[in-house]
Amino acid sequence: MVYLFYFLLQVVILFFISRKVQGYVSRFFYALTKNNKVSAYLFATLFLPGTYVHEFSHLIASVVLFVPVGKLELIPKLEGNELKLGSVAIGKTDFIRRFIIGVAPLVIGVIILVIIVAAAANDPSSKNWWEYLIYLYLVFTISNTMFMSKRDMEGGWKLVLAFLFVFILLYVVGFRATVTSDSFLYSENFNQILKTANLYILFPLGIDVVMVILAKLSRD
Repeated sequence: MVYLFYFLLQVVILFFISRKVQGYVSRFFYALTKNNKVSAYLFATLFLPGTYVHEFSHLIASVVLFVPVGKLELIPKLEGNELKLGSVAIGKTDFIRRFIIGVAPLVIGVIILVIIVAAAANDPSSKNWWEYLIYLYLVFTISNTMFMSKRDMEGGWKLVLAFLFVFILLYVVGFRATVTSDSFLYSENFNQILKTANLYILFPLGIDVVMVILAKLSRD
């Protein structure tokens, strides 16, 4: 349970820091070019691999859940002052499947991050320096684009209310759920997976923290 708590805590911290990093990157490109359109497209190009992972995660989740899928857009567009990195049209569905589709980029993004960091850590002596630059770039772009937007969370409040209603109802009728020491949450395999994931998630978190510190120092 402790490893699960640490994992969720790191993801939450990464969520808030990623917003700051995106803001710093956007301001950096604007200061460099003095042009809104050029800086927006430079920003979009930098985060392109993460955008692809994000949108294809929505697409895969929709197909798996048998939800109709419309047009997939992967080319960045500047609409007024708003930059649209990508999108996929999702058909109407129930709020449970809509929520799962919305959080798919986070789930798939974390899995891909763990795989990338594990690959980078495996037999480091056999890798060239440019391979680590690629790993570093992929970790940076995916970790800063895998979180849900407001649109991704449409219907999420309905799911929260539904869970809350069921929880209160079960509590009122006297049902009490307990987690025993022999349950899956306490199993050695599950905790070993979480322990490894915690270690690997520290890598993208560390990159963002360093970028925030450097951005603040450059402004002082």
